[in-house]
Order: sequence, then C-alpha cells, then structure tokens
Amino acid sequence: SCERPPGRHPSQSKSLPNGLRDVVFDAEPNSTFQNFNSSIYLSKRGNEINNFCGGLQEGFVAYHADKHDEDTNPNGIVNLGTSENKLCFDLLCKRLTQKDMCYIDPQLLQYSDWKGHQFLREEVGRFLTYHCKAPAPLKPENVSIGLSIKAMILMNPHNPLGDSYSGAEMTEFLEFAKRYKLHVIVDEVYMLSVFGDACSFQSVLSLQRLPDPQRTHVMWGISKDLAASGLRVSTLYTANMDIISALGQLSYFHALPGPTQHAVAQLLKDRDWINQVFLPTNRARLKTAHKYIADELTAMGIPFLNRSAGLFIWADFRKYLKSPTFEEEIKLWRQLLENKVLISNGKEFFCCEPGWFRIVFSDKTYRIQLGEITDALF
Repeated sequence: SCERPPGRHPSQSKSLPNGLRDVVFDAEPNSTFQNFNSSIYLSKRGNEINNFCGGLQEGFVAYHADKHDEDTNPNGIVNLGTSENKLCFDLLCKRLTQKDMCYIDPQLLQYSDWKGHQFLREEVGRFLTYHCKAPAPLKPENVSIGLSIKAMILMNPHNPLGDSYSGAEMTEFLEFAKRYKLHVIVDEVYMLSVFGDACSFQSVLSLQRLPDPQRTHVMWGISKDLAASGLRVSTLYTANMDIISALGQLSYFHALPGPTQHAVAQLLKDRDWINQVFLPTNRARLKTAHKYIADELTAMGIPFLNRSAGLFIWADFRKYLKSPTFEEEIKLWRQLLENKVLISNGKEFFCCEPGWFRIVFSDKTYRIQLGEITDALF
C-alpha cells in the first residue's frame, strides 16, 4: 500500500529482506501538527517535549474534551482512532471484581524488585510459554515488567496493516539483524487478537533457535489482547541479562503498584477463564466487528486491507484528497474530526503515501457506524 520513489529510503537496499521492505514506512519527521512555543521556565529539552504534539495526541486531547456518551453527550466525538479493545468490558468487569483480585498484603505496599514481583514474573513466564508455544519454559528471571543501541523494531501482528508474519519471515528478519549486529525489539502486543479462521500467528519465542538471542527482545502486554489498556502493564522477555538489569534500573521511576501486580498475576493464572471464556468471546466479537466495518467501507466504495489480526483496519481514502499531499490528508483528518469522528491518518504511522487511514473497529456497533464519515466526505 506504500510505494516509495526510487532511492527515497535506505530500507530499499537489496540486502533487506523482501517482506521487511514492504512494511518499513518512510521515517521522515512528522512536524505537521507541531506548534512551537518557548517557555522561559523550561529547558531546551523541556520546550522540545512541550512543543511536540502529533496528530495522535491532538486527536486524543480533542476526544477527551468532547467525549461521546450515548446518554450525556450523544453529539460528542466518536473515537475510532485509539487502538483500544472495548468489546469485552463485561467479561473483564466480572472477572476483575472477584474475591481473588481484592487482596492487600504488606509486601504489596512496599517497594518491590524494580523488575516486578517474582510471583508476577513467574506467571508471565508461564503465560508466554503457553500462548507463544515456546519449545522450552521461559525463565522468570528473563522477564521485566513495566543505552545507545542500534535496533530494529518489528510488530507482529503489524500495526496498522494487520499483517501476521510467518516464522520463516520472522527468521529472515532476525538473520538480517544478526548480520548487522542490530538489536531487534519484537512487539507481539496483538498476538492473541488474531480472529480469522485462515489467519495464524507464530511468536518468535516459539522458534527452535533464535539467530541472535542476546539481541532479540520480545514485548507483550495486556492492553490490547486482554482489553485492559487502563492498567498500563507491559512485559519484556529477553535472554540478555544486561538488558534486564538496565531496565530494572529504569523501572525505579515507573514500577507497577503491588496490588496491580497481584491482580494481573491472578488474571494470567486463570488459564481456564482466559482460554475458555475470554479469548473465544473476544475473537468472535472482533470478527463480527471487523466484518461490520468492512461491509460499511465496501458500501462506501472505500478500499481497505482485509486482514484478520489487530483491532483496526487500514483504509484507502486517497480518492477524497484534492491533491496527493500530506497537507490534504491533514485537511481530511480535520474535516472528519469536525464531524465528530476521530480516526488516525497515515502520516502518523510514517506511511509514505498520503490518503491512508487507520480505523479502530473494536467497539460497540453503534459507535463504529460510518455515517458521520459519509456526511463529511459527501
């Protein structure tokens, strides 16, 4: 979906695996939304941080200032831009309010190991061993909850395309990284959000051999797959104990509260509920929601990538741009926002071709109706 002009980007090098050339987007700085104001009370770095405001941030702020609610604000902004799973709150609310979740112990109210409580890291290790189909049990000491390095980031399943890469493709990417001594951060945060009958996912942790295990680091969290983005829990698994140690030092500033760690450990431990209740229901609801929004886009004559992973769909709005420029893409984005619909424009994901948008469909049916988009376009 993103063709680059010849010689535009170093990722077109012939030494790069074919699949990777297809998914590396143009990495030019995105300054479209930036508003440069300088404060005498902030350092240079503070001003740079304060002045950065991409479209994702601007849209999210606008949404929270005018948030749609069917009862109190029915004309507010419908958020189809933030990748959150809102389809299974009923299941989570019931599970997270059971007695085993409400537990306070003195150790939970004290500083813990900055990498996370041992009981949570053990549970994460068991959870990932099972769901990633690891050939051997993953070690809890290699889990971190919560350096000038050359690195490559791979998302599988991909955000925003929704592609899932095979074990052979991932191995090719990892072999490429090994040749150039690159660290690889593999983000598998959507690994359990694969809902198509013919679509499968293979974690890199399931591979019999990693080309360079000391430079391969796998991320996962409960925000997407377990529909709990508000709990702010993520994990990293790596064989590199130096990385674990360094992350432990950084976690001093953002360690998870003990009661939260307890609740998450209880959730991951409940394998029967996850496998027999949550995951089947979640996948069925994702599949239904995806079909609904795909049918809506088809009826509107808007092309899209038909994939079966993730919480979103990658749609082609190029025909609605007056000219093929990112300025026109931003105008269309604002036009939709003015009509109370927030979606994410392609430039925010470094797409090199104007006119592509990501639409999140993991919400109630009445919220993912695209009538407001139709009103804005026609």
